[in-house]
Amino acid sequence: MSEKHPGSSTGKQAWLSYVKIVIRRYPNNLHAIENEAVKSAIKTAKPDELALINAVHIRKVKTLCAAAEESYISYTQAREKVKRFYKAVAMELGLPMSEQEETRRYIEDWHGYILNILSRYPENRHEAERVAISETLNKSDAITSEFIIRAYISRTETAQAVAYSMGIHPATIDHKKTAFFYDLAEALNLPTK
Repeated sequence: MSEKHPGSSTGKQAWLSYVKIVIRRYPNNLHAIENEAVKSAIKTAKPDELALINAVHIRKVKTLCAAAEESYISYTQAREKVKRFYKAVAMELGLPMSEQEETRRYIEDWHGYILNILSRYPENRHEAERVAISETLNKSDAITSEFIIRAYISRTETAQAVAYSMGIHPATIDHKKTAFFYDLAEALNLPTK
């Protein structure tokens, strides 16, 4: 039996309908937490996802099909990108989407999930996320830790600018970043394949 959210019918449809309303009303939601959830999801979304959300839900000038054509992607790809954004907002709102493991399975792009939790560190809602990030940073070498903190946690500079300022070849830093992300995913028990 699925959990219900106020104002909607059942489980998955309940949170999905509510999330769509929250996105459409942004930034004029009645509750600040709703605006913050959308804002947080926007910060971690990819530019192509934002273009679709903006066209379909915020400006309301296009259908998803028309927005997909404008972006030169298939309707199926557009739908998947929009779903990822919906799920990010739902997670930020702490909506009941059944079990925590099921929520993790909904996240098809574990790399995006890692970027999301790094951007919220150390204010992550879940203790397990904070602990996993802290432990993975402590296990990493000094160069990797500094790079991750500057590029993905404090986000004062782009990853490329951080690598350049540290005097590290992009291929080397990309290897270290990938290893860190896999270590963090393993610490969080995320399926990476």
